[in-house]
Amino acid sequence: MIREHAPKARDFVNRRYRHRAVVDEVERAKNRTKSKVRARVEHAIGGIKRVFGFAKVRYRGLKKNTHRLLVTCALANLFMVCRHLLLCHGIMCPQPGRHTCSHRCGAKTAPITPYCRQ
Repeated sequence: MIREHAPKARDFVNRRYRHRAVVDEVERAKNRTKSKVRARVEHAIGGIKRVFGFAKVRYRGLKKNTHRLLVTCALANLFMVCRHLLLCHGIMCPQPGRHTCSHRCGAKTAPITPYCRQ
């Protein structure tokens, strides 16, 4: 049934890589690649659901809910790259637990918060 509607669809289910205590390294590498892709996708969807509260639809009608979904996805993209953007502009310390900040902000001591003193 699925082959009729999507003939080029591929199965991305992780397979067993250990059979009778013999480890198949090729299958293990394939599983690792699939898991990396899955983690990136699920992280984004988890942010949309957890941070922005998009677990259920709020409005009646496809147009309003589609607009809300697109705005939420744009916000989720910004949320995921927020740390990278702050690091690029020198606003955030890359290693907040360290006593000295080696980033370009020039702070003598790292504050309690992850943001560097300017």
